[in-house]
Amino acid sequence: MSDIEALLDRIAERQRREPRNKREQNRQEARQRLVDAWRELYVARKHTDTPISELAKKAEVSVGTFYALFSDRDELTQDTAIDSVARMIKGIKDLTWDSDADAYARVRATLAFTLEFAERHPMEMRFFLRLSEAGTPEAKAFVNVWDKFWESHTREALTIEHERAGRAIPFDARVALRASHGMVAAVLDWWLKDPESMPREELTDSLTRLILWGLMPR
Repeated sequence: MSDIEALLDRIAERQRREPRNKREQNRQEARQRLVDAWRELYVARKHTDTPISELAKKAEVSVGTFYALFSDRDELTQDTAIDSVARMIKGIKDLTWDSDADAYARVRATLAFTLEFAERHPMEMRFFLRLSEAGTPEAKAFVNVWDKFWESHTREALTIEHERAGRAIPFDARVALRASHGMVAAVLDWWLKDPESMPREELTDSLTRLILWGLMPR
């Protein structure tokens, strides 16, 4: 089982688990309030050393409740990322297309899902962007899982397309991953600050063509 599959299984198991009593339900609700509050604070600030007392107050829980659920801010940061990145990965893995779909259709479908997710969950996407810039251990773990998925996805889509063209891939998929990752992150950061600047469908088309222009054989 891959790291990604293990991650998805871990989240699915937690989501299936129903609270057995009121106390467990209260713990789940407190955990979610802390996750939501921390995401907002993480995005809004240049630093991540917000006092636990301030975080607990924003989440409307006690400091004791925080420490009953998380050992420290790093664990909360990782937990905040895991749920959302798992949902994004599952959404992309669940994308369907015809067996003869070309690279354009595959890349566009992936970008369309990513941009739609960003539009529906702007705070989560901004949290991803902030986290990917951080050098902390939990940030590196998040980026590692996300990059492994995208490297696999990129290699699969490009291999199919190049095999059809009778050519070998003329570059390492990891290079394509880094280039497309940086491009998409920069565009998302710009677009989320002003979503009215361009309709999502238009942005999806433009970004798809831009990525493929740099990746496809001439």
